[in-house]
Amino acid sequence: ITVLAILYVLNITPTYQAISSFTSPSPISVTAINNLNLPTATTKTKESIFSLFLTKLSSKELQKLAFVEGDFLTLFNPDNSPIDDVDAFISGSTESVMVNSPNLNSKQMALGFLNEIPYSVSMEGVLPVAISEYLNALVALANTKSIKEIISLNDLKINNRLEEILSLIHISEPTRPY
Repeated sequence: ITVLAILYVLNITPTYQAISSFTSPSPISVTAINNLNLPTATTKTKESIFSLFLTKLSSKELQKLAFVEGDFLTLFNPDNSPIDDVDAFISGSTESVMVNSPNLNSKQMALGFLNEIPYSVSMEGVLPVAISEYLNALVALANTKSIKEIISLNDLKINNRLEEILSLIHISEPTRPY
């Protein structure tokens, strides 16, 4: 039994786990984001910004986009084996991506989060360098997309306000003196 156990352990492929931890945006970051807004625009809170980031990070579409844009197909297929269904390969490679909220015990909850406990995103696989690089790219892309969405929303608000102003301006036809 010992020999069989040793043979089994020597023949299994190790599974690695990469974890990237992060906390909600700092007050300085929230202020910088809010400085992008119009004075009349809705002020973004720490919670709303972080919620947008977590939603992006959890999105399977964004995970696929990070995989494709970062050319992770090559990293996750080091043998360059033929792939019949690329979408299925990407889905299979990213299926272990999990966004994890902090585990708080009752004492930490009673203290009211005196020290912010980080969230994390994790991924398991047999290629430690590839999963680590992929997670870094995924977090960076989620951050970039979140900020771009906030900026796009601000641009839309500006354009809508300009259209309102233009609709209020009455342009009369010039008249000729007789």
